[in-house]
Amino acid sequence: MATSANIRHILYKSPTTVVDPGSAGTIIIDKDGGVCHVVTLTGEARTLQTPTKSGIRGSVVLYTDGGDLTLTVTGGYNNDADTSITFGDAGDFVSFMSINVGGTYYWRVTAQEGTNVGSEDITVDQITTTTATINKMAFSTFTAVAAANSAINNAALLSYGFNVVSAADNTKAVILPVATAGMVVWVASPVANVALPVFPQPSSTIGGAAANAVCTLAAGICGAGGIFVADNTTHWCVFGEIA
Repeated sequence: MATSANIRHILYKSPTTVVDPGSAGTIIIDKDGGVCHVVTLTGEARTLQTPTKSGIRGSVVLYTDGGDLTLTVTGGYNNDADTSITFGDAGDFVSFMSINVGGTYYWRVTAQEGTNVGSEDITVDQITTTTATINKMAFSTFTAVAAANSAINNAALLSYGFNVVSAADNTKAVILPVATAGMVVWVASPVANVALPVFPQPSSTIGGAAANAVCTLAAGICGAGGIFVADNTTHWCVFGEIA
């Protein structure tokens, strides 16, 4: 007779093996903790019978691999009603738990290894990103540029990302790249007490200035610098000290 003192020991000693019914047979897991060790001689199939109550835990293991095992789970093993599971190697297993859904019992996968059990689909609200915008904000991009000349048609070209400008002398200039909305250009000139002229592309503007007008980054003891952000294809906002 089972008592509160020995019930755990009795459960531990209870047999958990579920008989492998052989090729094309039906596996019946009707005891909690039941494990069916399947032996295949070639590619074979088994069917897992629908549970008869909820709360039963059980597993199917490919014990000896003589060929792939295809297990059909009656009623499906997830909310998508997928039924077919393939075991390819010895040791592949699937653990199940029985549940009650609206009065009908089903198996649900709780763990698996080596099989093709699929994950549940997840439905989320649509997320839209603009790849070009994200790429243009890659501040890790580093470019060394030597300022050159002093006009919009021959200034040294900057790149999106971070630009370190050498050779500034108050007149030598740089020019921003062709803009796309969201592009960010960081400009740093380490030459102390020397201003740096920055041009937009032809027919473009910086801040509130006229088209083609230069924006001069002010000289400072640490050099000149500023951040340019394109809000469309022809206009740049500027952040920094302007001469």
